[in-house]
Amino acid sequence: LEGRPGEALEHHRAALEAEREDEDARLRVVEDLLEEGRPSDALELLEPLRRGVEPLDPLDPADRSAVVGLEARARRALGQRASALVLLRIEVAARPRDAIAWRGLGEHLLADGRRRAALRVLRRAVRLERSEPTPSAEALGGAPVGADGIRLLARALARNGRRKEAVAVLARA
Repeated sequence: LEGRPGEALEHHRAALEAEREDEDARLRVVEDLLEEGRPSDALELLEPLRRGVEPLDPLDPADRSAVVGLEARARRALGQRASALVLLRIEVAARPRDAIAWRGLGEHLLADGRRRAALRVLRRAVRLERSEPTPSAEALGGAPVGADGIRLLARALARNGRRKEAVAVLARA
């Protein structure tokens, strides 16, 4: 379903309908909605998780960072950049050892053109991913743990005019 967002959305919606309390299915549908450019629908689907009506898995605290990251992406897509940044900074402060929280903040900073700040944050995210990998990226259907952070770090390095270092980071991955 890679590269076919409409089909992926329908597939993930069917999985969510089959199991209404499946938080992973809900998060995949939110990802699909964001990919389709439907951030308002994504926020609506996140609402029960954000308010705690449907609790997240207490055994996977990174789920909270994933939800916050998705909410921030939706808010950024709606033009609410400042509120997205506040959400991400609060999450990083609450979970300073959570690589997913740091990666979300770095991605936001990079999208806002704050290249140096993004570079510092993404370096930290990659260090954390290497020292304490979390399964959340894989649970969300993403790349293996660390790969997303490394790609973002390489992009930040390239945007800071450090292309050779970016290539070296990717080569070591």
